[in-house]
Amino acid sequence: MAKSFTVPCPSCEADVLVKNEGMIGKKIDCPKCKYRFKVSDPNAAEGGDEAEADATPKAAKKKGNPKVLIGVGVGVAALVLLGVVGFLLFSGDDTPKSQPTAQRQVTPNPTPTPTPTPDVPVVPTPGTGDPMNPMVPVGIAPPVGIAPPMPGDVTPPPMPKAEVPTMVAAGQMKDATNLLPGQTQAVLQLNMQRLQPTPFYAAFFDRQMLDFFRNSMSFDATDITHVYVALVGADRDPFTIIRTKAAVPSLNAMSDRMEVESGKQSPINGRAYGILKTNPFVTAISRTLSTESMLGSAGIPITEEDKARWKEKPLAICVYDSQTVLIGEVNWMEGYLTLIGENGYPPFQTEMTAPAAPPPPAPDASGAPSGSPGSPGSPGSPGSPGSPGSGPSPARPVEGGSQPGGGSPPPMGSGGDGVPKPAKGPPKLYTSIPTYRTVKPELKRMLNLLEEDDKNPPAVVYADMLDKRLLSRDYQSVYAQAGMIISAIVENTRMIGVSLTSFQKEKFTAQFLFEFVSAEDAKTTVNDRLDGLLKILAPLLNKPLGTFIEVRNTAGGQNNPNGPMGPGGEGGAPGSVSAESGSSAPGSGSPGGPGGPGGLPFGPNGRPAGGMQPSKIELGVRDTLVTVDAEINWSADAYSKTIQPGVVVAATQLKGRMTVLSGAAKEGDLATALKRLMDEKQMTAPTTFARNANIDRFGLPYPPDHRVSFMADLLPYLGKGGLRQSIEEKRFAWYAKEHESAAGTWVSEFLVPYYPQSSWRATHPLAEGRSLGGTNYVAVTGLGLDSARYDPSNPDHAKKVGLVGYDWGSKPADVTDGLSNTMYMIQSPPTFARPWIAGGGSTAQGIDDRLPNPIDDFAHTTPGGKRGTFVLMGDGAVRFVPEGIDPKVFKAMATRAGGESLGTLDKDAPPVGGPKKETELKGAGNLLAPKKPEPKKDDSKKDEEPKKEDSKKDEVKPADPKKDEAKPVDPKKDEAKPVDPKKDEKKDDK
Repeated sequence: MAKSFTVPCPSCEADVLVKNEGMIGKKIDCPKCKYRFKVSDPNAAEGGDEAEADATPKAAKKKGNPKVLIGVGVGVAALVLLGVVGFLLFSGDDTPKSQPTAQRQVTPNPTPTPTPTPDVPVVPTPGTGDPMNPMVPVGIAPPVGIAPPMPGDVTPPPMPKAEVPTMVAAGQMKDATNLLPGQTQAVLQLNMQRLQPTPFYAAFFDRQMLDFFRNSMSFDATDITHVYVALVGADRDPFTIIRTKAAVPSLNAMSDRMEVESGKQSPINGRAYGILKTNPFVTAISRTLSTESMLGSAGIPITEEDKARWKEKPLAICVYDSQTVLIGEVNWMEGYLTLIGENGYPPFQTEMTAPAAPPPPAPDASGAPSGSPGSPGSPGSPGSPGSPGSGPSPARPVEGGSQPGGGSPPPMGSGGDGVPKPAKGPPKLYTSIPTYRTVKPELKRMLNLLEEDDKNPPAVVYADMLDKRLLSRDYQSVYAQAGMIISAIVENTRMIGVSLTSFQKEKFTAQFLFEFVSAEDAKTTVNDRLDGLLKILAPLLNKPLGTFIEVRNTAGGQNNPNGPMGPGGEGGAPGSVSAESGSSAPGSGSPGGPGGPGGLPFGPNGRPAGGMQPSKIELGVRDTLVTVDAEINWSADAYSKTIQPGVVVAATQLKGRMTVLSGAAKEGDLATALKRLMDEKQMTAPTTFARNANIDRFGLPYPPDHRVSFMADLLPYLGKGGLRQSIEEKRFAWYAKEHESAAGTWVSEFLVPYYPQSSWRATHPLAEGRSLGGTNYVAVTGLGLDSARYDPSNPDHAKKVGLVGYDWGSKPADVTDGLSNTMYMIQSPPTFARPWIAGGGSTAQGIDDRLPNPIDDFAHTTPGGKRGTFVLMGDGAVRFVPEGIDPKVFKAMATRAGGESLGTLDKDAPPVGGPKKETELKGAGNLLAPKKPEPKKDDSKKDEEPKKEDSKKDEVKPADPKKDEAKPVDPKKDEAKPVDPKKDEKKDDK
């Protein structure tokens, strides 16, 4: 007789009867929530935790192939996050032992004696309190986890210093998912081996980025297998776990390169930690993943209260074992290490239990099958003895977990009584899945759902318990602009999850989950919002991607493989949601809404006509959980022309953002590059490159805004020679497809670190629909908005031109006012986003001399609270120009031969080391360009002389040692012009 048994539904946790063992490995539907899942072998985990873990890391977790999901709005945000951290760190160990290429080594977690919650020091989280309103069942004690020790707490007795980690045997490696802090609000997991085949990996991890990592850390990025980034506490501070395949250096060895000082309480529980003083890579990660950065990149306004709460905090590093590195905020790290138990883990929030044994076919009247003679009874309903001394307490299963009932002793056993015992302590949560046991149960459930398939683990997993502060009135205007769908999703969603399973030349597969407040909200969102929107958007993507996307809505279906029944035609029977195969008739919409655009006809064998690859987006609802599964198969042509270039642009922008936030790029580097370019060319170059005119234009030159900017020539001096080589300024316009990758690149030296991230990217009418790398600096062309077009040889323009124009530059002999007194570039305010590669007004601007105070066009508030702007002078110096500067002095600084006296320039516009001092960004400036330090040292020495000579009112002596100002050393010119009152008056009148 076939042997029946029950398995828990991974969605609603209800017991599902399986009639025979032949169903193992096949899919069945849960009769309660209609979720389809794969039946796992109930015998795979018999024997408790150890047998379960010995068989396979996640033996009891085989619940079916995850479908690929794509989310509107949140899906886009999640992919951006993937980019933000995709560079982050990398790798993976997530497959079963049968597939070592992506294996996660999980050591059997010993089933510890439950730690009573009262014994765990519960300390308020740093910040303003947890606003999350998490989905913790009633009666469950506050989650245990990392808790920064309060002042006066007794520090554990010092243990032997563990500076040099001992190599951990492969079979004894701790499960990294169970090292996450207990107060984690969001988790990002990166599997490097699964990321390697993706186009993003190749685009991001170039030699420069690998060098950046190696120079900042003490090991190679290619050694990393997994990265887990947890956002912890109310302030969502980053806490990162890095797992490597090779042994990492000791903390002492890392200290030499990472500038680490010993922690005040180090070691804690035998584990040493240090405080990071300077580390560009770690700084870049923490800033990029900060809540402020993420909201800023999404265009969400940041309040002053937010800024104060998200102020940068010192980071600590701990070499947990030979292949695991922890990096997190100091207080969190100290509290985390304090709570590490004898088993090497922080406190578990769920207990391990073996799945229930298969019950006999015929249950008795009590609802729990009785045991055979001489054997204990089979599990009954939830109910288990409490911990010693606490009395019995109710037990709760967590995703797929079950617990033993009270069976009678031999010779005759009976089922449990099924009645939960009254609880004196917090209930225990059980699970049969050994991963993510230290985080909140609801977050664990989301992560386990995203990682259901052991044989095909995702490359990226992200789950987030949404911060309810995002629903404040400060952000409502942003949601309104994004549309009602996004607003409704954010307002009614408690948690989101995304897993990226495949992103290759042929296809993209992903899964998105949305946990709503109620089942009604979930179903309404799918039927009334997402379904109609996707059916409108999908046809628009068919042609660009070379595919046919079918949208399926199963939210209201009753296990109908074709989806729910849709409204039929007038007077007819209800029809299917999608149009018939081979038909071009419009598909039906959700009840009460318009139908979507008609589908494209299918060809033979059910495949789309015209060689297009079939794709699908499937919507579903499991109680309060909305699923969006997507499998997009694009054509080879679409990949090479659309997908890959877009990925390259995203990767280059990400690298630029990381570099800016790391503090590795100094504003003084741009001034130095300008000086070196002048030294080589013995002149300032025009602000736009000449472009070959074709016969269609009858030999006429192209207008400036159709040509490449002079800033391309600065790239080799900033360590970006490869980017410069990709630009063909004589053949193509800056917006040409051949320059698409270069135009989208973010050059950190062209950007201001303390500006909003929205000002780092730009748009332009000539590159519609594209995100371009921006610049926060422009060349100063002189006095007058049209001064870039002036003719320096025209006497009417000679005293109004600056160092550069669209089609002309300046030799040293032309700069009679002196390079040290003449502006070359000026920092523009963050309100104007300009593409750095574009010629014309995007990268060159004149000073509006019609304004009473022309600096108003450039003034902004610096981090130090001062109003004004920074300028890069012709001699390579950097000056701060205050908002209250005399307009005559500011105008005089814009001209190369105005003849004005600027003897008090050091007082009017004091020289500074650059805005770097204002932003307090820490970093090792030259890590991205190892060859730069030598010329920078030489130039810095040159830059010292002009600053000293300016106070002497002598415009001849600030000459560069290479004599690039030798020609303008004409005493007659220098002395005559500044003392001619008539000429000065005429200039002022003009």
